[in-house]
Amino acid sequence: MSEKVTVESAAADEADGGRSSGVGGWDYQVAVIADRAGVEIVAGGDSVTAFNLGGQSSPREFTMEEMS
Repeated sequence: MSEKVTVESAAADEADGGRSSGVGGWDYQVAVIADRAGVEIVAGGDSVTAFNLGGQSSPREFTMEEMS
């Protein structure tokens, strides 16, 4: 992507009738796919990984080794 998207730029674009796309991403591979697809906003978090991919009952159970 050539231009950084900020909260302010997304709000200004929406006010002018534009739209932005966003996804929730939990690892590097998802971020790369989202970037290649032209997604402007990627929200990341390790708790998604811990619960959905790791099968943990709490994000505190997820180690740094498991996140990498």
